[in-house]
Amino acid sequence: MLINSKILISACAAFLLHTPLLFSQETENLVQRKSLPRNLIELRHDNDFFVFTDRYYTTGSFITYRSYLENGYFPETKEQLGFSLVQQYYTPANIHSGDVEDFDRPYVGFIGVESGWSLANAFSFVDFNILIGLAGPAAGAEEFQNLFHSNGGIDTPAWVAQINNSFHINLKSSYTREWKINTNPYSVYLAVKPTMAVGTKDLYFQQEGILYFGKRNALQQSSAYNQLRNLEKEFYFSFSAGYRYIHYNALLEGHPIGDSSVFIVESENHILLFKFEFVYNSGRNIFKLAQNYNTSETSSVKAHLTFGISIARNF
Repeated sequence: MLINSKILISACAAFLLHTPLLFSQETENLVQRKSLPRNLIELRHDNDFFVFTDRYYTTGSFITYRSYLENGYFPETKEQLGFSLVQQYYTPANIHSGDVEDFDRPYVGFIGVESGWSLANAFSFVDFNILIGLAGPAAGAEEFQNLFHSNGGIDTPAWVAQINNSFHINLKSSYTREWKINTNPYSVYLAVKPTMAVGTKDLYFQQEGILYFGKRNALQQSSAYNQLRNLEKEFYFSFSAGYRYIHYNALLEGHPIGDSSVFIVESENHILLFKFEFVYNSGRNIFKLAQNYNTSETSSVKAHLTFGISIARNF
């Protein structure tokens, strides 16, 4: 009887000693989970000025907010919402002439709002977006670009014969399937990404292949897919190559329903796209540098190279 009492007392003591530790550990894990970032703000700027040209897709500015959905619609996936403000400028190569006979593409600006929903599982990523905006003088591209050029002591473009004002709505979706090729000493991922866009702004299908090299997290925790709820660091670069079949591009051809613009051109149906990107993710802050190259978008223009920089903050 005495032995049983000793066993009972020892069991009670062990329970009392370990319960606070277990409770403390669970509380710590809960606090850690709650402290993981649920939101992100990203500022991105594209410009061909960084590669010493000033033509075609010359400038793009984006402000993006992303948010993690705690209660998603699909099990074993991470779901997020995103919203972006977009402004883009397009100019001909000869920005010093006011004669359309010297232009290889029309002047046009675009401003819009894009919203999106994405879901990610262990090996694939799906993204749906809707874009609503205005093309033409109402986009304010002429005023913003001339303000930048005049303050920088650069000749201001003519902005003659812009494509007329038009309202646009576009739907875009993409599916990415990824495979992990190597783990040590550096991870290597291979992904394929078909994309389709349908709307009045543009109508195209694109197939893209992407290689990732370096220290990169798995798909559901990686900045490569703009994933939140993770603070693990990343340091990697990627190379992508893609083919795009274009049925219509309103920023070259005007509105598809009908356009009375003074100067428009016909879009090429087939273009190739290449991208090299370097990414450093410190956990809270994400820095991206990218170079984008595409072949001629219309028969009168040349291939084009642009540079992009992105700074994002998780919170």
